Amino acid sequence: MGSLIAPVGEDGKLQTQSTSGDSLTKKGKDNSTVDSDMFLTLLVAEMQNQDPLEPTNNTEWVSQYATFTQVEKMNEMAESVDMLRANELIGKEVIMKVTSESTGEVTYKQGIVDYIVMEDGKPILVIDDEKYAISDLDSVVSDDYSKAYEIYTEFAANIQALPDIKYADKSYADTITKLYNK
Repeated sequence: MGSLIAPVGEDGKLQTQSTSGDSLTKKGKDNSTVDSDMFLTLLVAEMQNQDPLEPTNNTEWVSQYATFTQVEKMNEMAESVDMLRANELIGKEVIMKVTSESTGEVTYKQGIVDYIVMEDGKPILVIDDEKYAISDLDSVVSDDYSKAYEIYTEFAANIQALPDIKYADKSYADTITKLYNK
């Protein structure tokens, strides 16, 4: 590809407007992503400011645009897959991996996905009125696992409620027998 001569204003800053007046920065848009309008504006600016001694051929321009279009369509498809995936989780029990912003500590939140909301074009899972990004999904829980976990939690709580073995007497015999027979 030929050299690109960037247009620089009198103040020494890179000019972000083409001669057609199209701005590279759009009001109200997230400037961290490149959309097709911005790409075409950059392509036109590149064409207008290329080194005339080493011009870029048309095949390279078309190749760049085709590559950009493919990437853009793949991103759209990934967003659609995320939305389908999120919709499939409504009513299902999930485990979310939650990382504390202040300490970096990782904890897990288990609950049923109540509904999905869209924020910045991304699906957000809502569990017990708390919002979680789909990227924080750790596991989808089966009904069998959930029931077994409830039984284990109850069993562990009952065992913890028993006194130390040194202090156990016959009054705990019925409790221990019930736990054993479950």
